[in-house]
Amino acid sequence: MIIVGFVIVCLGIFFMIYYKVHKKQNNRRTARVQGTCVNITVNTSEDSGDTTHYDFSYDVGGNQYMLKNLIVPGSPAIGDQVTIRYNPDNPKDAGYDFASDGKEQYILYLGIGITVVGIILMIL
Repeated sequence: MIIVGFVIVCLGIFFMIYYKVHKKQNNRRTARVQGTCVNITVNTSEDSGDTTHYDFSYDVGGNQYMLKNLIVPGSPAIGDQVTIRYNPDNPKDAGYDFASDGKEQYILYLGIGITVVGIILMIL
């Protein structure tokens, strides 16, 4: 039971670190712009099934930029727009605006919950 608990604690810590990295990126990427979906690629794997990746173009100050191979919630079609966060000092430093949907903190809560469950399993 200790080994299972330890693995679960490690998974919880992974989610908390993932949240922290995303939070740091969002602190750097303070500007927002609408990006347009320009390409959709579906990768098929026997192990994990289909994974859909999206390419978005966005314009900052008259310059065109591309974000490639993003995994985003929902299923945008070519031509659909999503909010892109970018660093005003370096517009190439950009990503999907996960904070705009208000669900970013669920990653942190999930990590904390999983860690607590793992600790309880280690104690039992």
